[in-house]
Amino acid sequence: MATLIIASISDRSGKTAIAAALASKLSSDDSPVAVGKALGNSPSDDNDAAVFASLLPENPAVSVAAADIASAITANAGSSKIAIIE
Repeated sequence: MATLIIASISDRSGKTAIAAALASKLSSDDSPVAVGKALGNSPSDDNDAAVFASLLPENPAVSVAAADIASAITANAGSSKIAIIE
């Protein structure tokens, strides 16, 4: 499975928007995509994970601690060929 990690050193820089847009486009091109949110200490992290679930209901989505994101994506990816992790 190919993995794309979207990261920034700044809060509110558009990471979730880019991840959601890429997942939506790739899904519409018949490339199954799994999306994940590596949770940190920010209270806004949970809101970002909810964005994935609402915008991409057909895609497997996980939100777990950063240390557990790789195993969580692998366990929940199903037939996904691409994983996008924010």
